Amino acid sequence: MNCCRLAHQCRRRIVTTATSILRPVSPSWCSRIWPALATATASRDVQLMRSARVLLTLAMLHATWWQALDLAQASWLRLRFLVAPEAMADAFSDAWPSFLQKLSIPVTSQISEMGHWIKQNLHNAATTLFDSAPRTLIHNDVQADNLFFGEVDEEVIFIDWQMATYARCVIDVADWIRGQLEPEVRRTIESQLLRLYHDALVANGVHDYTIEQCLADYRLATVLARARLACAVGLSEGLHPHPGAFWDTLFPRYPD
Repeated sequence: MNCCRLAHQCRRRIVTTATSILRPVSPSWCSRIWPALATATASRDVQLMRSARVLLTLAMLHATWWQALDLAQASWLRLRFLVAPEAMADAFSDAWPSFLQKLSIPVTSQISEMGHWIKQNLHNAATTLFDSAPRTLIHNDVQADNLFFGEVDEEVIFIDWQMATYARCVIDVADWIRGQLEPEVRRTIESQLLRLYHDALVANGVHDYTIEQCLADYRLATVLARARLACAVGLSEGLHPHPGAFWDTLFPRYPD
């Protein structure tokens, strides 16, 4: 199975299931878990509702390819070079000093402590989340620049699949929740969003992944989200410090 065929199958299978699962179920189902979704009118509520829809779409994607043996054996889905799981810890150690120099915001004690925490946990997070079951197809770069919302039905469409791989589902979830929401907003609804996502997995046929394991994996995945941003910026010769840089905005969102 090559990349084009995989993308075609993924698109066809998710759009097919969306008609019967996402559109009729998500509004009332989400509102029972999170009442604000039922009457979302303010801009923040609309943003949160869209965040929830992304998670529901991710759940369908992940359930569709859950424990897919053909993907487990696809060597072309394996991450390589600096983004390979076994290389991530060394890449982060090399990138961190340069990343700190490229920050235009103050390097606080919290940021310094975050770097130490990442170094301590990155190897375990990478090997666990990328190399052990249960795994599925993940987009691996879920951010606002890589998705579109349908104008009529709010269908979520993912683009830029260059980083797609076979790994644990919560990597996508952590990328989205931690990178999309401001900390003060995220902290108030993070557990609800995670339960919404897990309930959607179960509704789409995944019954061998408990909420407890999902939450523990999510915690590990938050290490990856921070480390990959630091590596992408720190190791890029074309990125230089300047006020308003995207990494100045994103990185402070990640701490608990």
